[in-house]
Amino acid sequence: MADSAVYHDGSTSSLNAVHCYITTHSADGKAVFHDPPSGTELVTPQRVGEAALNVHYTTNSVPVQVANDRDLTAFYEQPTPVPIALRNGSVLRMVDLAPGGQSPMHATNSVDYCVVIQGEVILILEDFDSGPRRTMKVGDVSVQRGTSHAWQNGSSTEWARMLAVVLDAEIPGREDNSGGIDLPK
Repeated sequence: MADSAVYHDGSTSSLNAVHCYITTHSADGKAVFHDPPSGTELVTPQRVGEAALNVHYTTNSVPVQVANDRDLTAFYEQPTPVPIALRNGSVLRMVDLAPGGQSPMHATNSVDYCVVIQGEVILILEDFDSGPRRTMKVGDVSVQRGTSHAWQNGSSTEWARMLAVVLDAEIPGREDNSGGIDLPK
């Protein structure tokens, strides 16, 4: 049996633990797996209410600066918790939703590519009571373009998991386009 996801507060879920494998180049230019510094956790799971956010990788520039492992250095120096979006960069994370769980309604200065990889997730726009919604099943993709939204697990008995690639964006009409700011709704 696969190992279960364990979060920073010691709680667990029925989802598999996630492992991150980063590649790089050896001194002679061959593809190799990167060995993280001793004591470094590559996947940092953080529980936020009924959701868990697992950060797998971040970059602080586009294009990504891989020469001399500059992107790796920046990743390991990234403060925690990692904001939803990084100014001029990207964040790769998984979002685990507890059975029946939902996120707060929120908007970020980012474009997010979200893929459901386990369970069923409901994407809700604008408000919980009357906002438009779509039910996403395994393999479904949403492109979240800085709109006010929330995520809800469509099951009351099973966990759900999404993969999200979060890219910094300039959202028209927002006074603060500083990247990782969650705007209250």
